[in-house]
Amino acid sequence: MTREELNQQSMLESVHAFLDRNEIALSVNPAIVTITTNLSSILTTIRNLKQIQDKSTKGATRGKSEIETSITNGILKVGAGLRAFATEAKNYEMLTLSTFTDSSIRRMRDSDLADKARTICEAATPVVGNLSIYQVMQTDVDTLSANVPEYLLAMPDGRSILTQTKQSTAAIQAKLDEGKLLLKEKLDVHMSPFKSTNATLYGEYKNARIIIDLAATHESTSLPGKGVKVLVVDNATGAPIVDVNVTAHKRGGSELTKTVKRTGTDGSLIFNLHESGEYVYEGTFGGYAIETGSFVNNAEAMTEVTIRMKKSI
Repeated sequence: MTREELNQQSMLESVHAFLDRNEIALSVNPAIVTITTNLSSILTTIRNLKQIQDKSTKGATRGKSEIETSITNGILKVGAGLRAFATEAKNYEMLTLSTFTDSSIRRMRDSDLADKARTICEAATPVVGNLSIYQVMQTDVDTLSANVPEYLLAMPDGRSILTQTKQSTAAIQAKLDEGKLLLKEKLDVHMSPFKSTNATLYGEYKNARIIIDLAATHESTSLPGKGVKVLVVDNATGAPIVDVNVTAHKRGGSELTKTVKRTGTDGSLIFNLHESGEYVYEGTFGGYAIETGSFVNNAEAMTEVTIRMKKSI
């Protein structure tokens, strides 16, 4: 995947994580529940396509029978945990998909086994934190998910199809576009009422919605004596805040040209801004009110700015 595609996937993943964390609060709107399911399906496809690209030869070096044994054991283990959880939670839909016998799984055709693994992974991912008491961990779900593309690659009748997928990024970009359209035309609309009824929740969504340039988030240096160093701290304690998204764009300029960065472990980041003038900034972080302001950039010297964020009430 290209850097741009990775950045887009990261944004979709962040939004999906936000939806999972706030499942109860957002369940008041059935449309958001449906959007969450659709986004989960899109991301599963993207992850599988990416794994196929990254591991296009792994299935050939690892025997099909070995992968089949691993994927079968994974379905049985994760499925048992899901079944126990669904019983306690009285989630009958989840209970139905996770109820099966060992022999029925072992007798499945190749393609059906792969589909079953995907279904189990999709069901387990949102509730994996609740499955540890049933001896199912995140690594179990991750391993099962990773086995699916390897298994498909090892299937004689599937290898040519998957090789074609590897050679083209069109399928990945199409799914990324589908995900972005889902957010723009549906989720943004259904989240907008929370702007006035739950500003903290809406701020967290907006924070997740920003596309971060992953290659630039860890940048800690600037040209000697030049740039804008931003320090983000808690207004009450003065402690630095990590992973705050800070955007900046020149006043009067286009929003499309804004720079987005994330604070490091010391609560700071550096903008390398080449034009002098006034810039508008915005800091967003879950649990804190959105902080806005401005600073003047001197392209010939280092400028230091402190953003003090207040916790939401």
